[in-house]
Amino acid sequence: RKELGRPTIFNILGPLSNPAKPAAYAIGVALPNMVELVADVLARRGVDALVFRGDDGMDEVTLTGPTTLYEIAKGGRVKASISPEDFGISRAAIEDLRGGDGAENATRIKAVFAGKTGAPRDAILLNSAITLVAYNLNIDSEKSLVERVAEQIKVAEKAIDSGAATALVEKWSQISNSL
Repeated sequence: RKELGRPTIFNILGPLSNPAKPAAYAIGVALPNMVELVADVLARRGVDALVFRGDDGMDEVTLTGPTTLYEIAKGGRVKASISPEDFGISRAAIEDLRGGDGAENATRIKAVFAGKTGAPRDAILLNSAITLVAYNLNIDSEKSLVERVAEQIKVAEKAIDSGAATALVEKWSQISNSL
């Protein structure tokens, strides 16, 4: 799949066939014609989820412009669109977000956890917030999606700035290395 250099059906089937059956899903979809299909499948399964695609083609919430999302809960779904500016975040060029190999990505994440600001941190905060909103999904909330995401950005900021995110990554590393 990786050698093909483009999304395949396995990019869709993987998250939908997760044997762990998580309580909530946050699924990015790269293929534009599959976003609504994934949302429909999850709605029919009765799970809570946020399904999204950056309008730039990224399978995550993007900083280059708008992101289309589906909120799925209680068998229903609501389509929405958010942009970085909704959260006081500046747009970024795709080059500012492009990752590298595992070592380079680890270095970039460690820099963000050490306090470096910029597009990588903004992308981490926004996508972490989306995951937290998915976990606590309430489409009947009196708060808008933007308000709920903004609240969770603050939670993600606190996790990074307090060192809690770094501590958790170190703990996961120790556990996985001991296995």
